[in-house]
Amino acid sequence: MSIERKEMIICPKCGHEQEFLVWQSLNGDINPEAKQQLIDGTLFHFECEKCGDKSNVDYSMLYHDMTHG
Repeated sequence: MSIERKEMIICPKCGHEQEFLVWQSLNGDINPEAKQQLIDGTLFHFECEKCGDKSNVDYSMLYHDMTHG
């Protein structure tokens, strides 16, 4: 099972507040698109919709890979 929630993130550059999807638990078999984002490093990327600033949001998560154990 995957568990995700939306949190409000404040842009470190301009202070704009917007939603950001945070994964508490990610099952790669159930959510293959999110699994690919984790692999390519984009799952934690934040881009401000107001000023365009890009940064990473660091948080802990649990990753499940049932196919590969």
